[in-house]
Amino acid sequence: MMNTRTANWDIQLPQNGIYMTCLCNTLILIRIYVYKLQNSSFFFSIQKTHFLDTDMSDRPNTFDKYFRTVMKEVKINASDNDTDEIRHSTTDLIRKIWNKALSKNEKFELSEVIPVGSMEEGSRLFSADEFDFMMILKMKDFPIDKIVLKEGCRPGFVRLLLEDPDVRLNECFKNDQLNSWEFRKHLLSQLQKVGDFSEKSGNLRQIKRDLTDMGLRKQVQHALLKILGEHEIEAWNVLFKWHNTEISVDTMPAIEITREQIELFEGVRGSPLFHDDKHKDRAFVVNQTCYLVPKGCQKDDDDEGCGCWMIDFAPAEVAILKKMDKIHKDCQKFLKYLFKYYHKLPSYMVKSAVLKHIDKCTDHRSEQSCTLDILDVISKRLDDAYMPDPFLRNLNVFGWKEAGHLRSQSPTDTAIIFENHSRFVYLLLQTICKMTKENITIDEHCVSQDIFELREISAIEYFLPLDPLSPQLDIFMDKIRSAVQEFIAQKKWSTIAELRILTKPYLNGLKWDPIEDFKKLQLKSVVVYPQLKGLIQYV
Repeated sequence: MMNTRTANWDIQLPQNGIYMTCLCNTLILIRIYVYKLQNSSFFFSIQKTHFLDTDMSDRPNTFDKYFRTVMKEVKINASDNDTDEIRHSTTDLIRKIWNKALSKNEKFELSEVIPVGSMEEGSRLFSADEFDFMMILKMKDFPIDKIVLKEGCRPGFVRLLLEDPDVRLNECFKNDQLNSWEFRKHLLSQLQKVGDFSEKSGNLRQIKRDLTDMGLRKQVQHALLKILGEHEIEAWNVLFKWHNTEISVDTMPAIEITREQIELFEGVRGSPLFHDDKHKDRAFVVNQTCYLVPKGCQKDDDDEGCGCWMIDFAPAEVAILKKMDKIHKDCQKFLKYLFKYYHKLPSYMVKSAVLKHIDKCTDHRSEQSCTLDILDVISKRLDDAYMPDPFLRNLNVFGWKEAGHLRSQSPTDTAIIFENHSRFVYLLLQTICKMTKENITIDEHCVSQDIFELREISAIEYFLPLDPLSPQLDIFMDKIRSAVQEFIAQKKWSTIAELRILTKPYLNGLKWDPIEDFKKLQLKSVVVYPQLKGLIQYV
């Protein structure tokens, strides 16, 4: 589950009046106070440092200070020793729980527990309270190496067939195919009591999840329970507690296949799966294996789809990202902070852009140049609604790892939201470019050479285009939805990228109210903080 501990900087500046400055400052202090109440892990302990006789040209620019402030802000709020204890105990406890759940079944055997996700790759922000694991399973009644891979319903997905007549098929098969939906269903029957366990490992213990307290709107919560059911949510997502910290643990079942099996599949299909040989070698950097996870397509509520499996290289991604230098690790955290916690876009989008960037990054790297390059990649890919998978060709990340607020949207709303994100991200790119050329100080009386003070970062983040999903967007969507829907109805498309290509010229030609509203807000904030005027793109 996504952690939503960021501030919601959505207050409005006063429209007019002689008390504008005082009111604005008061509101900023109020929202900081509310934010700190909501987010106990978020505290600045910034020492006030005054410049001596330092020339302005020697000072860090606005981007440098903001970047360093964010790095200080997002640092995990636990000691290294505590974090290591949590990590090891979490791995041990989730293995213990799954082994207990599967102890009496006749189909599945837990082979390996592989940590993946942000905690393992080193990009976790704020708190060590969310872990991800791939649970590698073996089938007791037939060997996985007998499985033959066939073309799936779309790029990056495969069907699994068992063509050996001497091997007995179990209930997970449909028409000689190891069906992903049947696999999940039978595995769930073994795991459905996991949420009722009360296992322990050191200071870590399992607790019962309160499904009414998941930070979701009631409608979303109801829909989630209707689709998955209480036991399925608890099976894939387990809740632990370490002292007073609740820890969410996401699990994904998978089976392991070899490079040889993938290359045999490539030979039969007659075309390569990967971008090139270099990307293939990287994909198999961990033990020359990859993984298949039961995430097949689902056509509608009454049709379980074709039962395909998704090819997954999460352990390879972790291995590559862990080897990055500090500059690139910090760039990933910085952009993840902006996009996950403000724009509400998937962190996998940032990860994909970072993996693309490090392919061609030179030795002359810096936080500024690398951040701008990665942000430029994200901006262009959002504008096309096409983010290539880090390893596989013809696989669009936006096609199957969409942001949560896009999954349930109509094609019309999806097209509008992509255009909105594209415009805001491009404006963000322009603004950050300006930040690298300016050296802004909001408060001359509490200047720190390397980072912004708390009040300064509040002003900076209020000024940045970080809220593309503001209430103004809903109003604007209601205003243009019918016309956009009529335009789309006249076109033919089959993928999210094709939808974007078709609608981009039409949407580009519209006056975009959310952007115009944001520009007005920026101008009002400049009245309070004239120092920010140098960051405005349109003055």
